[in-house]
Amino acid sequence: MSGNLPSAQKEFDEIKAKYGELLGLYKKHFPKVDPHLVEDLVAHGDSSGDGKDRLYAVQVMAADGTDSAKARDYFLSKTGKAPAAYEDGRHYVLNLYLTLDMLKEFQGNDAVEHITGDYTFGSYSVNLTQTHRGPDEQSRVTDA
Repeated sequence: MSGNLPSAQKEFDEIKAKYGELLGLYKKHFPKVDPHLVEDLVAHGDSSGDGKDRLYAVQVMAADGTDSAKARDYFLSKTGKAPAAYEDGRHYVLNLYLTLDMLKEFQGNDAVEHITGDYTFGSYSVNLTQTHRGPDEQSRVTDA
């Protein structure tokens, strides 16, 4: 039985290396997005459809001085949904059917600093909050 360990370790090392490459691609193409959100969205389907089976609670951290009214109008025009706004207009939360194209669009906005979110399995998420921790740690998600 111990003869399988070196082989299993080699396979694990290969998977780990490929996973590192994949995370690198996520960061390259979605630099403002939490890599785990991209990974989760990829795991639940492609971005070519309307995303009606992928309801996410999406949290967007914006730069200081972001105009809340303009941000609300931006998200409303892009998603048809008005976000909840927190932290004096720096933190926006939307429950929406997310696609990779939407993430690309959101991260292209100069006011956006960081995007994270969670797959909600078709129901609205109310259990998570994002707290801004400064430039050294963009954000963290905690239980509410």
